[in-house]
Amino acid sequence: MLFCQIALCFLGIAALGVQSVSAISGRQISTISKNCNTIKQTLQTVRVTDARARTYLGSYYEKIYSNFIVPLNLRLTRNNQPNTELTASQVSFSNQRTDFIEDYIVYQRSLEELINFDCVAHPSDFYDQLKIVRIKRNTMVTDVASLHTTISKYVEQVKGLKNGQE
Repeated sequence: MLFCQIALCFLGIAALGVQSVSAISGRQISTISKNCNTIKQTLQTVRVTDARARTYLGSYYEKIYSNFIVPLNLRLTRNNQPNTELTASQVSFSNQRTDFIEDYIVYQRSLEELINFDCVAHPSDFYDQLKIVRIKRNTMVTDVASLHTTISKYVEQVKGLKNGQE
């Protein structure tokens, strides 16, 4: 949910009306150069907010994994009742968590580069870098959605075990 709120910050930047590098007009270049400090302040706010969201989500995913998923699967295995679906979900969740962490690092580095970019002197190049950051941020949103889908799937599988629907 926090990622959705953060996306609104990017909409403010997108409101410049810039569609693509080849279609960027002199007026749009001027607008980027003129509003460079404001754009960078907005990006800095996004960076801080995303860092908080990453910290929150990272600890949330760690708690789910280490306090719920792993102990339940270990308990089932110790009781000679391993469940291949739950084990597959555990592996999937672990891999998705790793992707989330790695993708966030790549995104954060790109965002830092963008914040440090000279948008007054090179507005077209700045916009090119902004498009790259947006793509990497969308990857983060996809990672979060995948993790939440896997969590929901795991919960449903556990409910199936509880109800004897295995």
